[in-house]
Formats: sequence, C-alpha cells, structure tokens
Amino acid sequence: MFANFGSSYPGWGFYEGSLFFLSAGIMIISIFPMFLIPEGGINKVNEHESSQTLTGDFNSSIFIVFITAMALIHFGRNSIAVTFPQYLSLKSGLDLSSIVLSHVVNIKSIAMIIFGIISAWAARKIGNYGYLIVASIAAAISLIIIGIAESLPWIRIASFLMGFSEVAILASSYELASQLIPPDRRGTLFSIFNATLFLSWGIAGFFIAGPITDFLIATGRPDVYAYKVSFNAAAGITISGVLLLIYLLRLLKINSLTD
Repeated sequence: MFANFGSSYPGWGFYEGSLFFLSAGIMIISIFPMFLIPEGGINKVNEHESSQTLTGDFNSSIFIVFITAMALIHFGRNSIAVTFPQYLSLKSGLDLSSIVLSHVVNIKSIAMIIFGIISAWAARKIGNYGYLIVASIAAAISLIIIGIAESLPWIRIASFLMGFSEVAILASSYELASQLIPPDRRGTLFSIFNATLFLSWGIAGFFIAGPITDFLIATGRPDVYAYKVSFNAAAGITISGVLLLIYLLRLLKINSLTD
C-alpha cells in the first residue's frame, strides 16, 4: 500500500485510504506522551485571589473587547483555510501541482515549529500584548500578500508568515486570556475564548471567503480576481481585530491608572 506513495495517480492516497490510516496512526501515537503530563488546576483559592486578574477585579467590558478582537482576528485569518489551496491550484492562476502545494504547506509547518520553540522567549522580550499585535499584523500582511501576489516566491513568504502568526497568536492570546479571566470563572469564559478560534475554522469560510468568491464568480469576474478579493476582505477583518487590540491596550492602561 505505502510503496506507491508519490508514484501513483493524483488523489491515490485519498482513494485508497492510505493517507487516512497514516494520519490516524500519528494521532494515536501522539496520545501516549499526554499520559506523562501531570494534571494541573487550582485546588484552593481564597476570595481575594479568585477575583484578581490583570485588570484587578474582573472587568466584563475589557473582556468583551478582548473576545471581539480575537474573534475578528481568528475569523479573518482562518476564513481562507479552505479556499486558499483551491486558489493555488486554479488553472487560470498559479496552477500548482499537489507536490508544490505540499511544499507551500510545509513552509507554514516549519515556521510553526521554529516559532513554537522561541515564542515564550519572544513574548517575554516584547510582552504578550506586543507579541499578539505583531503576530496579528503578520497574519494580515500574509493575507494581503496572497491577495496581490502573482508569483510563487511571495506565496511562500506568506505561508511562512501564516505559520509564525498561527503559533504566536495562540501562545500570546491564551496567556492574556488567563490574565484577564479570574480562576473561578475560567470554565465558562475560557469556553467563550476557545469558541472564537474553533468556530473560525468553519463558520468564517462559510460566511466570509466562500460567499465573496462565489458571488464575484457568479457576476462574471475572473476566478483569480474573486479569490483575491476574498483574501483582501479577510485581511481587512484581521486588521480591524488588531485595531481593537490597540484600543484594549489603552483601556488596560486607563484601568491601571484609576485603580
């Protein structure tokens, strides 16, 4: 079965099921290291500790701004998750083969590995808010690049920025969420925070990139143009999230001065 990798017809791995078996095997193996991780949590907190956060007492207005900013950033950058590979494979566009397309994806994976190692150090150097803003800007820039680029080298650069922003946004935003949410409310509020990410993988494409692309193609616009407009729209949504983060930073400074 696996002897035919790379030597059979396009789509063979999906048709024969080999890719699914391989993926399932890797996921099963990845379970075992989790047994070595000790369970954490809060055993006991006093009344003062349970309500103390980055902003002192829990501030619902600040949390709402944070959640809205993260929703815009996640929905913007993840709305192209499905349409991006389709765009790269367009006959009227770059027309990448499955092998070259895998190289583009692997560049993102390499960036995620690299910055996954150094993210903690980078966040300490510039602060979690600074790191989150930089990463979100990088995500927006990657979307703008694929929205205007005409050559493969630029797509590779965008893929690298996507990998960096993916890791940096997740690492810094989770740290900030833990600082904004009091320990006794983390079950409910962290579920809301996680929803901004997990829902963005499906809903964002359904409501943002997909409809924009389909509408423009239906009105007679070229396929490449339609996809690029959706990418730039996604960049605009991501940038609006960055602006909210900057506003949030101002709110935090004002809040700290009034405490």
